[in-house]
This record gives sequence, structure tokens and C-alpha cells, in this order.
Amino acid sequence: MALFVTKEGKRKSPMAVTCFFVDLLFCLVFGGMYALLTGVLHDNLPLGGGGHCGLLHPVSAAGQANRALQLCEPAGYHDHVRGRSVPAGACCSEYDAVCDLPVYPDANPCRQRSIVDGIFQAVQKPDAAPPVKGSSMEKLTKECVLQSAARLEQESQDAVMRDIPQFFEAEIVTRFAGAVPQKKELNPLVFNMERGICLAETVDFLRECPALRPYDLILANELDSGCARSGERDTAAEIARALGMQYVFGLEFVELKDAAHGFHGNAIFSRWPILWAEVRRLPEQYNWYYDRQKRIGGRNAVFAKLDVQGQEVGAVSIHLENRTSGAGRLQQMKAVLQEVERVFPGIPVVLGGDLNTNTFDGRDKAVIRHLCDEPEELAAAIEMIDLYEPLLQDCTAAGYAWREASGGADCTRRKPLPEGGCLHMKLDWLLPRGFTVHCSSVISTLTADCGFAAPDSTLARYAQPELSDHNVVRASLALRRRRSKRD
Repeated sequence: MALFVTKEGKRKSPMAVTCFFVDLLFCLVFGGMYALLTGVLHDNLPLGGGGHCGLLHPVSAAGQANRALQLCEPAGYHDHVRGRSVPAGACCSEYDAVCDLPVYPDANPCRQRSIVDGIFQAVQKPDAAPPVKGSSMEKLTKECVLQSAARLEQESQDAVMRDIPQFFEAEIVTRFAGAVPQKKELNPLVFNMERGICLAETVDFLRECPALRPYDLILANELDSGCARSGERDTAAEIARALGMQYVFGLEFVELKDAAHGFHGNAIFSRWPILWAEVRRLPEQYNWYYDRQKRIGGRNAVFAKLDVQGQEVGAVSIHLENRTSGAGRLQQMKAVLQEVERVFPGIPVVLGGDLNTNTFDGRDKAVIRHLCDEPEELAAAIEMIDLYEPLLQDCTAAGYAWREASGGADCTRRKPLPEGGCLHMKLDWLLPRGFTVHCSSVISTLTADCGFAAPDSTLARYAQPELSDHNVVRASLALRRRRSKRD
């Protein structure tokens, strides 16, 4: 009653009572709005960690189809957790218990998700909206890079990488996609773009070179994102925008010696719709932290499932280790071939990339010196390359037509030598299975061979001797007719 009457028992003025109830109403409205807004923020902003809540997030693919892991899924994406639909905007904290997967603490500034077996895949339901047209893979904070580098003095690359979720993300970007080809065939390129340093010239080359056309798929290696050496540009995104293609990017290394501590990785560019993608980490054959280039990370392969006029087709961009022997590269390729059998059973598939088939151990400086003096010995090894690189024997046994689809014995790599000149090697390959190979060729990236460049183009004004230290491998592939039940 003290709210309404004075100590003398007289009623308080109507104004005082009114102010009291107005204040009460304000508190109720403010409290309701606060609860509503904080709920939205909790659902849509990542807390702690500084990790990635961006474009497309991976789902564990350790052979357990219904054990999916979601985090901060953008609007329009859905996945299944033990048969349940995971709603858009759901964060990992809500679904880790459902997934029954290990959850790691957020103490490390790079950590944001659980991982299983080093394999993550980006999955989209057939009835879901197109992939989010948003920002690229989130860069690491300086704190995260410095802490990770310090740990490498005592821990393995694998242990440190497991706390950096970007290494396990398949980033799919579709916002640049143009018209879908009308012919039911595949025209792939393999191109090591040497970090995209000559980005404008490379784009002109891909646009204007008549020997490349037509192409609808690029299996690309060595693309920078946010590195000082390439102008801190997202080279994959800029290439996709210029060519009107969608793409998948997979992180290979975080560059520690680069002033910007940027990303470096591999990609698949496609004019065909991308249905699914994953990144597969390959068995370590060399620790790049102790190399003069000083990196966090290791080799990977980027997998994507494409829709080629209603036919599912697998595509894999591969980058194998150069600082190892043929036996080391064989172990990495075995991991790729095993994963292909798991994720692309019974469908046509094209593998490709810089397989670093040196025919020697890339760490052996004495052998490299010898081959400099005896280049005919290296040329003879290339003629019998599968004897020196047993991974190609495994590919033959698995039905991949690497000889027919990779431009014969034409070399693809010019390895520069300290005293000048270069070693000519065959490192870049297309390996299709389930296709008929119509033709293949190796296309030079030497500036002197770019006479087709438009007079006013950046390429025509380019003064350096080469766009990349790798040539392009091209092929034309026809899908084989499916056998009917009557056949």
C-alpha cells in the first residue's frame, strides 16, 4: 500500500502512480527485447575462438553417413544428424551431443569444431537452396598463427593442424557461376598456377588461348589467398569471377614467412553444378615447418561431385609431395585412390594435378646436380616414368587412362637451376576413368608462346618469360554410354 498512500494515510497524486506504472511497463518491454536480441546473437555469432562461421561448413565423412557434424550453418543449408534435419543457423554446441562425436575445448584460438579421421566434406541436400554467396574462408588471427607456429617446435604438424579447422574445410563458392555447358562431355585442364602471382596475365591466358578451348573444369594447384607475395588477393575467387565458374578451395599451407601469413591451397573450378565436396589430408612425407619456406600444413586432395547433364561425375584436384621419393608419393596416391572408391563408387571420375613425379627424391641435391649435367638421363626416365613413379602403376591397375589423357611425353614443368637454365620434367597429369579420351595436349605457358594475346591486354604487355613454371595439360573426354539392363 505504500506505493499508493503516504505515511499520513493520504492518497498519492495520480501523476506519481502513473509514473510508477510507466516505469514498470518500460522495464517489462526492455527485458523482453533484451531476451529476444540476445537469443538472436547467440544463434548467429560464434563465441570465442575466432574461428570460421562462413560460407560452407564441413561434415565428418569417416565412413559414417549419418554421423554428421554441423557448426554455424548458414541459412539455406541443411544436413542430417542421425536422420534428423539440422536447421539453418544451428551451431556445434547444440548438436555435438546428438552427433556423438568428440568435442574439443575452445582454449586454442584456432579451434572451432571436432574432426574425425582428417576428412571433411561439405554436403548440401538436393532440395536445399544454392550455396551461400558470401565471404571466403576466414583467415587466421595473428594470435592463432603465432601459437600454432610455437607448438610446431614440440608437436607434429598433424597435431597442430587438428586445431585449425580451416585445414578440413571444403569451401564452395557458386556466386560467379555462368551458363552450364550443353554437351554431355568433359573438357578438363590441369594447371599449377604458381600462387597466382601473375593473376591478371593468367586470367587473360585462360580467356584468350585458343588451344585451351573449350574447357569446363580446371583442376588447379598453388593458389594464394591473402598472401603478401600475391597482393593479398583471393586468387581463386578472382579467377572464378573472371571466368564465370564456381569453385571449391582446400587449404594446403599457412605461409609463415609471408608477411600476411596467408593461405595457400588447391582448387576445382567448374562450369558444371557442384553437388558435394570434401578435402582429404594426405599422409605426411615432409615437414614443411623446417623447410626454408616455413609453413604450417601438408599436402591435400580436393574432391567434388559434379552434375554433368544429369550424370554424376567425380573430380579430384591433387597435389603430391615433391620433397620425397616415388615411394612416398605412392603412399599419398593410395590414400587418394581409396577415398575415390569410397565417395565415387560406380561413377566416372577424373583425377588431376601436380603429382610431382620427379622420377627422383626431391630432397636429394646430389641427384639433382647429376641430372643437371646429364639431362638425357632425366629424359630417358620420363619415357619410362611409371618405373620410377609406382603411383602411376597403381593408377593403371585401377583403370585410369593417364597415358592417353596427359599429352604424351611432353614435359610440363621447368625447374629453375641456381646457375640458370632448368630441368624439364613431367609432373602434371590428367587421369580419367569411365571416359573415352578423344584428345589431349600440353599447352605452353611461356610468354613467347602467347602470340594470341589481344594487343591491349595485360598478357600482351607482360615482360616476364613465363606465366607459371608449369604448362597446362588439357584433354577432351566423352562420357561412356551407360549399360542398360538388357546389355
